[in-house]
Amino acid sequence: MNRNFDEVWSDIRKRLMSGTLVRYWSAEEGYTGGAFRIDDVDGAAVIVRHGQMGYQRRVSKRDFQHLFALWGAYNRGTIGRVELGKRSENATYILSVLQWRNEAQSSPAPTLRISSVLVTSTIRNRFGNSVGGTTRVWVRWTPIARQPGAVR
Repeated sequence: MNRNFDEVWSDIRKRLMSGTLVRYWSAEEGYTGGAFRIDDVDGAAVIVRHGQMGYQRRVSKRDFQHLFALWGAYNRGTIGRVELGKRSENATYILSVLQWRNEAQSSPAPTLRISSVLVTSTIRNRFGNSVGGTTRVWVRWTPIARQPGAVR
């Protein structure tokens, strides 16, 4: 089981890039509406950004490993979402990422990503003095081909 999880974790780290949008998913309901954004993936965790306020949450590799051990049973319906929620407060994110990974494996198409771009502008005040400013703007783009599970 550990070897299998290590392969899955390695694949998640390789495929899941910062800016990727992952739709909320459950085996009982499928896609449930909404999505969360991946801020970072490192050796110890996946960092997600969720909610309208954009809160960050660190989902540990250990949490992924605990729920991955039950992933097959969950998809077969022998263990429910409530039970998984008792094992990890991050079950929603983990299940959605595992489903995203399954779909990403079946399609070589790229994923929708959101990236920020710094925009600099120079504005002159009424005295002709330069007043510069920098702001961060979120830009969304869609790649040529859509990957299953990506938000449009």
